[in-house]
Amino acid sequence: MKLVRFSLIIAFSGLVLAGCNREEAAIAEAAAGNPLLAHVPAGTPYLYANLEPTPADVIDAFMARAEPSLEVMQTLLDDFEFEVKQEGDDMAGARLASAIYNELDGKLNRAGLESLGLDLESHVVMYGMGPFPVMRVTLADAQALRDSIGRIETAAGQSFTEQILENVPYWRISKADSPMSAIVSIMDDQLVAGLVPTIYEAEWLPQLLGLQMPAESTAAADLVQLNRDKGYSAYGSGFINLVGLAEEVLDETSTTAGLLQSLGHSPQTTLDDVCKAEFRSIVAKMPRLVAGTTELSADVIGISYQLEIENSLAEKLTGLVADVPVADRDPGKVMTVAVGLKVGALKAFLTEQASAIVDSPYQCAHLQNANQQARTAFAQLSQPVPFPFINNLKGFRASLDEIDYENFQPENVRGLFALEVEKPQMLIGMAQMFIPGMEELDLQSGSDPVALPQELLTFASGGMKIYAAMGNDSVGLSMGDSSQAELAEFMDESGDNNGVFFSMEYDMAAQMAMQEHFEQTLGNIDPSDPEYQEYRALQEKLEASYKAWLGRSRVEVSFQDDGMRMDTTMTFK
Repeated sequence: MKLVRFSLIIAFSGLVLAGCNREEAAIAEAAAGNPLLAHVPAGTPYLYANLEPTPADVIDAFMARAEPSLEVMQTLLDDFEFEVKQEGDDMAGARLASAIYNELDGKLNRAGLESLGLDLESHVVMYGMGPFPVMRVTLADAQALRDSIGRIETAAGQSFTEQILENVPYWRISKADSPMSAIVSIMDDQLVAGLVPTIYEAEWLPQLLGLQMPAESTAAADLVQLNRDKGYSAYGSGFINLVGLAEEVLDETSTTAGLLQSLGHSPQTTLDDVCKAEFRSIVAKMPRLVAGTTELSADVIGISYQLEIENSLAEKLTGLVADVPVADRDPGKVMTVAVGLKVGALKAFLTEQASAIVDSPYQCAHLQNANQQARTAFAQLSQPVPFPFINNLKGFRASLDEIDYENFQPENVRGLFALEVEKPQMLIGMAQMFIPGMEELDLQSGSDPVALPQELLTFASGGMKIYAAMGNDSVGLSMGDSSQAELAEFMDESGDNNGVFFSMEYDMAAQMAMQEHFEQTLGNIDPSDPEYQEYRALQEKLEASYKAWLGRSRVEVSFQDDGMRMDTTMTFK
């Protein structure tokens, strides 16, 4: 038996060591893959980086799609150059703009951008030194970028004064007496830009310019862990530590406090220990915002965002989600949308949150307005609901199947709508009591749809037809004859929404066409104006190029055990 126990201990230890070795290997691979991560100091309040560059085939696919758009941009640059020349060469700003134009002329394509020294398959990292942002991007050819800037200087007749620290040149961009400076440097393998408080400039410059590395960096380990926990890919992820940012204001030893004190502003002196404790308790309920790429290919981009929420509060939020199916995934529809929240439970939740503050109000002077808002909200939420069926509402679903943008009228719309409710008979009964004409409807659960009387359709001309139906837990409407047959099936749809309380999917090209129509209809535009006609011709060309490759966009917002999550997906043709 001792031998068996000893063997089990050895086996278990081996598994633990193997797991540790895999973890260390993943971190080492991430750090080696993106060497810029080594510049990120431990404890940064926010971080975004890619552990792997965007694949070449993805870049090539999107550059090919963007080619017509880039041609339009080139035309706009040509017009801009003409305007610059018309303004006169004695203007320094015009000369600089003209010089930048000349440098970009003919280079709005992959080969042209790379000739400037840029790397379209670059590694990127953005982080904070304290709350102040720093960005680093790898370059394909640092000297090529320096040469490009040199040509702009020569053409503009201007010199961008460089400063040097230990043989590393940089530009310092700042107005006189400004407490902040922008630092930009082209290093051997990267471009770095940061916003630095003047009082910390001497201290931070060596680290910003790569002359001094941080004492400790956990960026690679942090991102490996984040991607594993949230299901993100290596193509880009990050976080904002809301607790850390709050400490920049609450902690008297922080860099923000030092900057404010140097400017004669010190809000910390007005925040006593009670205030600090109450602010910290508020932020602790939502400590971190995270985001990451979930999918990346030549045809699909998926990005997820999440606001992490304290467990007990997150559990209450998940209980608010109603059993309403998510928006349809039908590529033939213009748009689908679904909302699923238990109105009665939501009211009770908000009442509970307001009551907690009313019963135990904040003591901090800076939070007295929150106390008043809680009292007002509690009083309003405590009022009886005038229509009892409202507490039974669970959400709605809609499907826009067809629309005529050129002749936009209600009768030219075809689609479906379902109001999700626990007791639909109560809703219909209330409607028949208060809406003239509704009493004529004989709506029975599961029966065929019936046409709404024309007196209810005062918002449309006589050609519009709307049918209504009642199901076990919904009341549905269909617009257009062809949608009538689909209404019962639409209302009967079911499925696990997995905590999703809002979802929407739409055709991006159709959405752009709809937006164009409203802009032209509602805008105060003279279509005979030659300048507008010229502008409109370019705009139409640009819009046509977008519509040619835009596919569908989908968003789902859900309450999960660890917070509120939003998943977005865009597909391309």
